[in-house]
Amino acid sequence: MLSVFGRIELISKPREHFKEDSDLVADITGLARNGFGSGMTQEDVFNHLVTPQNVLLGYDCEGRLGVMYAYSVLRPIKKQHLYVDGVVVRKDLQGRGLFPALTKLLKRDSQLLSLRTSSARMFESHYRVCGDTFVHSFPKNTNLQKEVFALAALLDMEVDENGVQKGFYPQSLYSKPQTVYGYDYLPKLGVDPEKGDAILVVGK
Repeated sequence: MLSVFGRIELISKPREHFKEDSDLVADITGLARNGFGSGMTQEDVFNHLVTPQNVLLGYDCEGRLGVMYAYSVLRPIKKQHLYVDGVVVRKDLQGRGLFPALTKLLKRDSQLLSLRTSSARMFESHYRVCGDTFVHSFPKNTNLQKEVFALAALLDMEVDENGVQKGFYPQSLYSKPQTVYGYDYLPKLGVDPEKGDAILVVGK
C-alpha cells in the first residue's frame, strides 16, 4: 500500500516549517480541495497545519503530493494516544488503504488511536483500524469512555455521552453527503455532518 509513495517527509515542528503564503501550503490547499471536494481556503489549511505536533507528507513516484497526515501524541490520562489531527488523500489514491497503513506505522508506541471527525469515511476507517472503540463496544467500554472525556477536556471540547459536540465546525467540510457504513451509524449517535457536528472517537 505504501509503495505508491516515492517519498515521505515527516515535519516535526510544523509551526516553524510552514508559511501561510508559501508554495507548499498552496499545494496542500490544492490537495485538500481535491480530497474533500470543497473550497477550503489557504488560511484554513495553514491553521490546520500549524496546530498538530507533526505533519507527514507523502509524494507519489512522480513527485506529486498525494497525502497529508497531521498527528499529535497525547496522554490525557495514563495511556498514550496517537491523535489524528487531520488527514487528506488525493482523490485518485483514495480507497487504497493508505490511512490504515500509515496509522499502523505511526501508532507503534501508542496504546490508543483517537480522532475528531464529522466524516463517515474517517469514522469507518478508525473502526477498521481499531475494531474495539468506545461507541462500538457493547456493553460500552467505560475505560475508553473515560479516555474520550479526558481527551475532550484536553482539546477544550464539550461532548455528550457519545463523544459528540454539536456545531463544532461552522459548516460541513464536505461537498456532498457520504454513503459508506458510517453514514448510517453517525446519525444514530446524534451526529449531523451538515450542521458541523463532530464526534471524538477513541479505540485500541
